[in-house]
Amino acid sequence: MQSYKVKNVDHLIVATLNINSIRYKFDQLKFLIQDKIDILVLQETKIDHTFPVNQFIIEGYSPPFRRDRTCMGGGIMVYVKENVSAKILNISETIEGIFIELNLKCNKWLLFCTYNPSGQCSRDYFLELEKALEFHLCKYGKLWFE
Repeated sequence: MQSYKVKNVDHLIVATLNINSIRYKFDQLKFLIQDKIDILVLQETKIDHTFPVNQFIIEGYSPPFRRDRTCMGGGIMVYVKENVSAKILNISETIEGIFIELNLKCNKWLLFCTYNPSGQCSRDYFLELEKALEFHLCKYGKLWFE
C-alpha cells in the first residue's frame, strides 16, 4: 500500500473498513494506515461516549470524528490527515452517519460516512439518506459517499 501512496502523491487516498470493534484492534489500525491513507472511514467501532477521544489518537491525523452508538454494535469513526482541511458539519440523528466538509485544492467536498445496520429497514434508511443529502447537496458540487 505504501508504494501506491508514493505513486499517487498528488491524490487523496480514501479507504473504508468495517473494523468490528476498534477497542482491540487499535494498534494494528495505526500500523495499517500510517503514512498510507489520507482519510479512513471506520464502521462498527462498537464504542460509546465512555471511551475518550484521546484513546484513539493517531500521529499525523486530526482527532477522529465520531458517531458512537453502543459497545454492542454500530458506530462510525473518521480519520483525516492533519494536512487535509476538514470540519464536521453535523451528525445525522435519523440514520447512522456523519457529514464532513473537506477543502481540497480550492474546492469544497461533502464527505458522508454512514453505516446501515442489517436490522434497519433499507427502504427507510434510503429515504432518510435522500433527505439528508438533499439538505447538503445544494451547497456542494462534489460528493463522496463512504
